[in-house]
Amino acid sequence: MPSASDLDQLFEAAKAQLAQVQSFEPEERLALSTKAFDLFSQLMASLAEETETARSLEQNFATPSFFEAPNSDEAAQKKAAFYKRLDFLAGLGFLKGKSLWVLGLLAALSQGEEFSPERPILTEYRPVNGLYLVNDPVEISYSGTDSPLAKNINLFGESACLAGEQLSGFTVRLRHPAWGLYIPKNRLLSVLPWNLELQETLLEAVLEKETQDLRFTTKELLQATERARLAQEILDNIGQASFSIDSKGEIGPNYSAVAARYIGEPKLAGLPFADLILRNDKKGLKSYYRALAMIFGGNRFDPKVVLSLLPSQVELAERQYRLFYYFSEDRMGYVTNVFVRMEDVTEAIKIKDLQSKTASTEAHEKKVQEKIRGNVASYLSLIEMIEKNQAMLEDFSKQIKASNQLPHTQDQRQLLKNLHSIKGLCSQFDLDDLKTAVHQMEDGVQGLATPEGVPLFHQRLEALNRHYRHASSLLESLGGEIVQVLMGVNFSQSEYEQLLAAAEKEDWEQVKGALKSKTHLPAQMIAENWEADLKSLGQKLGKEIRFKAVCTEGLRLPKAMIRQLNFELRHVYRNAADHGLEPPDERKLAGKEPVGTLILSITKEAERLVVKISDDGHGIDWEKIAQKAEGNPRLNEAEVRALVKKGETWKILLLPGFSSSDAVSEVSGRGIGLDAVDSAIKKLGGHLSIRSRLGLGTDFIFYIPLV
Repeated sequence: MPSASDLDQLFEAAKAQLAQVQSFEPEERLALSTKAFDLFSQLMASLAEETETARSLEQNFATPSFFEAPNSDEAAQKKAAFYKRLDFLAGLGFLKGKSLWVLGLLAALSQGEEFSPERPILTEYRPVNGLYLVNDPVEISYSGTDSPLAKNINLFGESACLAGEQLSGFTVRLRHPAWGLYIPKNRLLSVLPWNLELQETLLEAVLEKETQDLRFTTKELLQATERARLAQEILDNIGQASFSIDSKGEIGPNYSAVAARYIGEPKLAGLPFADLILRNDKKGLKSYYRALAMIFGGNRFDPKVVLSLLPSQVELAERQYRLFYYFSEDRMGYVTNVFVRMEDVTEAIKIKDLQSKTASTEAHEKKVQEKIRGNVASYLSLIEMIEKNQAMLEDFSKQIKASNQLPHTQDQRQLLKNLHSIKGLCSQFDLDDLKTAVHQMEDGVQGLATPEGVPLFHQRLEALNRHYRHASSLLESLGGEIVQVLMGVNFSQSEYEQLLAAAEKEDWEQVKGALKSKTHLPAQMIAENWEADLKSLGQKLGKEIRFKAVCTEGLRLPKAMIRQLNFELRHVYRNAADHGLEPPDERKLAGKEPVGTLILSITKEAERLVVKISDDGHGIDWEKIAQKAEGNPRLNEAEVRALVKKGETWKILLLPGFSSSDAVSEVSGRGIGLDAVDSAIKKLGGHLSIRSRLGLGTDFIFYIPLV
């Protein structure tokens, strides 16, 4: 056995050779260090055969490195800590059979740490600062996992030290508090380049972990395949339309038979979702591809934003489907698939639409009935006119079918007047469907000018009859007794007793007054419901209309006259709203306020009633009226010229068949309205006149005798 002096000489000789080693090339120095490492390992191994592990390392390796402490107490503490780390390392599975050199080096590099479930060893997406060695079960979790995985792994952080990874891909924590070791990354990296055995040891550990992970992944893959098979079976059995979309926007292999049936493709796998669902919806396609880029772009996204871009409801083969989306993520939190569930909501939408339509219809009919109650007299006039008109239409139909001859032009003219009057009154009670049917019936009657129009006439008549019956049913809904009361003259018990007493006294003035109070109404009731009708008409025409009614105080008129004027004069104010008043922009250009004004004035002069309807619109250009009348084939040219020559051009407006409108609408354009008004006023023994100034407006004045 060499003496201490011999060893010192050997050590000094080795030091003398060090200067020569410094001049070697890097490859030569690496080869020399490898041989020196092998020699030193053999030396340590031989020592281990003769002594206990701890004592050998203490005497031959540890003492010069770790126990040069200033006092013996501190040296003893460090010695005990080193032994603890060494014994811990010797008990780790991946270090079984490793040399004392590797164990000692790891013990020298490491430091003891207390770990607990509350203090993770590694945290997902957080930096990895070194190597961690534990000897207790751990739990591993990452984004996308429902529950952590239990593992018996001793080594963590090796990828950061050997492969340069900066962040951890998962979270590791002990299931119970335990002690372990930590080696800072920079300390480990400082010894790895020249310690091949340590490199080999760590690489073996990494390889073993990867092999375990591969086995686990293979097992998971087999389980996933089985789960996919079961999922497919479940999808087909539960009857839901489901499928998945991958990062390319294509439908995955797992889809239900119901989904294939809904979409109309027997095999969905590999087909682009957008082409099948969105097809010609360019806006929807653009939003869908934006969503796809956000989902699979590798970045975090707001699910609410993405869902707002994806189609929520689509129509396929005249069926409506609602779409629901679910995102599948990997352990790093990135979306791998989008799962889509389709729900056929066609019937539900139909039911909802029906309920909404029913509710809307009920609300509308309630509104109509309220208007009827507010003006039963006018509604009774409407029903009476409808019944007469319906009889006339039926006669027309029978005549056509029996003789195959068209009705006389004059009869058609009267029928058109009636229809136009009915259409005007329909607006008062919001009978929109009936008004549309009447308007279409006007087309049918005018179509009788040729035999080809006969089928259209019968078709329109059938539709009109349905709406007529509905209008009558609304009156019946008020109750027969109420209608009879409203149609007749009724006295309360006290009023009847007063009337009887006056008659017994032969106080005929009092009797006359009492009867007149029941048979006459305030004159302003001529305008009942006009304001509401004008408001509705203004909205349709895009005009703002202000209505005013001025009436001589205390003036009362017979019920029948009020009912007739209320009905007939609608043609006048509706024509004024349509032709007389300008749109707001045009009025502003003319220096007027944007709101047009229409005024009804009712006065009594001597023994006649004077009713004037005025507007502040653009007035009537009489020259244009004359020109339009001269080119109208439905008018007598000689009659037109005679009126112009006498300075009574305004009477052209009253001629049957004349209209100043270029197009037919629900409001005007058939050349019937003013003709019908003129006829009605003449039946009351009155007449009318028209005054107009360009840019200022027009006055329609009606003179009706009261005696």
